[in-house]
Amino acid sequence: MLPSRIVLLLGLATGLACPAFAQTSYYLAISGQIDHTVNCWETVPLCSGPPHDFTPWMGTLTIVLDSAADGVYQGPDLESLSLAANLGSFAPITYDNDPSFEVTITGGKVSSVDAEVVVDSSLDTSAFDLLDGLTANYNGSGGTHYGPTIASATLAPIPEPAEATLLLVGLAALAAWSRRRQARASGQRGFTSNA
Repeated sequence: MLPSRIVLLLGLATGLACPAFAQTSYYLAISGQIDHTVNCWETVPLCSGPPHDFTPWMGTLTIVLDSAADGVYQGPDLESLSLAANLGSFAPITYDNDPSFEVTITGGKVSSVDAEVVVDSSLDTSAFDLLDGLTANYNGSGGTHYGPTIASATLAPIPEPAEATLLLVGLAALAAWSRRRQARASGQRGFTSNA
């Protein structure tokens, strides 16, 4: 019987179906801007009108799927979704039978996230995040100030440490190969024959 590594390599080489890896995590950086309508009691004396406080919206969206294969993941295939950000966050949520939550993986990366999630925010009594494609939108009802807090951001993949390390090793190997090749070429140019 062939070892499992050989079977996996043969399967990859011949295009045969191979078992997908279980529980793959994807990390997306949130980068955008918050527009918070400040109430006068928050910043005295600003009671003449509702001023706006613009700040960056930063954080990480974590997605855990039951496979590493490309495709659309819904319901039980979407293991969990969580957000840690400076404006609203939610703990890992598991989805069993809700088809409205959808994650699309293309080329081994997240290409789309579609979900609407209620978030825990210090600024608003009722707030939610709407994830649509590779954008995130925050909307708070404004229970403690003049108007709502709104924010929008883009979602971008965060390279895994192993992937970044592999890239650096590859670049170092390429640089070493290039130096050896140049050294060989300069050595051949300086070659003289005594014959």
